[in-house]
Amino acid sequence: MKSKLVFAFLILIPLISAALPVALYDQGIGVKLKSTGQLLSSGQIVVEIYDALTGGNLIYSETFSNGIVNGNWNLLLGGNPSNPLYLEYGKKYYRDYTINGANLDFTDYSGATVPRQIFYSPLGSISSDFFSTFYSKTNQTYTGSLSSNNLTGYKAANYLCSIEFPETHLCNQKELIITIQSTDISSLAEWEGTAWVSSGGSKFPSALTASDCRGFTVGDSTALGNFWIFDTTTGGQGSIVNCAQLKPLACCK
Repeated sequence: MKSKLVFAFLILIPLISAALPVALYDQGIGVKLKSTGQLLSSGQIVVEIYDALTGGNLIYSETFSNGIVNGNWNLLLGGNPSNPLYLEYGKKYYRDYTINGANLDFTDYSGATVPRQIFYSPLGSISSDFFSTFYSKTNQTYTGSLSSNNLTGYKAANYLCSIEFPETHLCNQKELIITIQSTDISSLAEWEGTAWVSSGGSKFPSALTASDCRGFTVGDSTALGNFWIFDTTTGGQGSIVNCAQLKPLACCK
């Protein structure tokens, strides 16, 4: 059923951010009857949240019997203990409203009419999918001086990973720690040996610092680079070595 109502705008306001569930204030103003142009004095509103613009899975649904008051609503989604709202932080969701039995449509950024309104959750659990994690190591080994396809340094490192494993990049140490935290590393066949990784800025206050081989542009003993020693029991450890050493690149996705 097409809506016989119009409204001005909608906003979601984060309320609490514990693990799960989450709670959000959902507000809207200016709900009017198309037939008269007057504000809807009272009404029922059903709020639904999906994981897709059409079809998809219903994540949440709550009926607020007297949710509309003088054309406005101010609702707490996830506030009902018997109907919690589970969201993942930063993930894309789609909300839909039905007011007094009339399902609302929305206008997207291009001006097209769509059945649901997109939003990104400002709260919720942080899935390991939100971060890049270890994918594999390159078959080719390199010194700390990287160049390929007219690229050098970090850009070359990312490119060299991507040509062996599409959509990957050179791992940094944090991504390997996240992998250890979120993955059964004993099942990762490539979690063995050693590989170059990035740690960012220089370490140690000395002339010969661990500087990612000065951003992967030096391939001799005048600079030090960061690498990872993989171990399926402990997770392994980070270490440093002179940049003349040959090692594969650790690639993350």
